This record gives sequence, C-alpha cells and structure tokens, in this order.
Amino acid sequence: MFSKLLDGVDKALVTKLVILHTLVIAVSNYLVTIRFDLFPGAELPLFGSFPLAAAAFTFPIVVVATDLTVRLVGKEAGRAVVAMAIIPAIIASVLVLLALGDEHA
Repeated sequence: MFSKLLDGVDKALVTKLVILHTLVIAVSNYLVTIRFDLFPGAELPLFGSFPLAAAAFTFPIVVVATDLTVRLVGKEAGRAVVAMAIIPAIIASVLVLLALGDEHA
C-alpha cells in the first residue's frame, strides 16, 4: 500500500520514524489524562486557575517529529510514515492506559 511512496527510502529509517511517531502519540494520549491547574489558587479572568492537560507539553514534540520526518524522507513518503504509525500508536496508547490502570482505557 505504501511501497510506491517509500521507493528509494531507507527502510531502517522508516522503521525508526514510525517508532518515533508511535511513541510520541502513545505518550501524548496518556498525558492527556493528567490534568492540573497551571496557576493553582489564582482566579484569572476567563480562565480561572487555567486548567491544563500535561499533553500540552508534548504537542511541540509531535510537530518536531513530523517536520523531521518530512525533511528526512520528503513530503509524500512522510505522509506514508505518519499513516503507518497511526494503528500501532492507537494500540500502544490503549496498552499504556491498561498497563497503568487508567480508567479511561
């Protein structure tokens, strides 16, 4: 399915990039379950104490990983790499939540 898009691309590099995307997505999906107040005790206009999910800090890593992928393998192959990481990332996310005993799984 993706073989035409990945012609001429180092397979070991593709594997590493898929693993990178899978890990970043799985960690982010777990961190979204951890919530905290950025300014505890403060009552800011419109935001209150500014509730935030810990995953807000992993979003830049997703952007960097995607940019790195596109720079290393090109736009079309980069799309294929990200698409190849989706299913393993979903499975890894569920396994992480189950292993850590999270009620969201």
